[in-house]
Amino acid sequence: MEDILQKYFNLKSPAFKKNGRFTKAGGEAYNKLINLISDIVYLGVNGIDEGILIDELDKIEHEDN
Repeated sequence: MEDILQKYFNLKSPAFKKNGRFTKAGGEAYNKLINLISDIVYLGVNGIDEGILIDELDKIEHEDN
C-alpha cells in the first residue's frame, strides 16, 4: 500500500511505523485514498463494495510491515 500512497497521493515519508500503524503522513495519504474510493462509488461505478474494500484496506494497517 505504501507504493500506492507514494505514487498517487504524494507521500514522501514512510506510511507505516514499525508497529504497523500509520505515520501522520501515511494516515493523511490513506484518508485521501478512502475519499477517492468514496467519490468513485458516489459516481455510480458498479461492482465496488465500498465497505468491503475499506475493511480490507484497514487490515493492511495492522499487518507487520
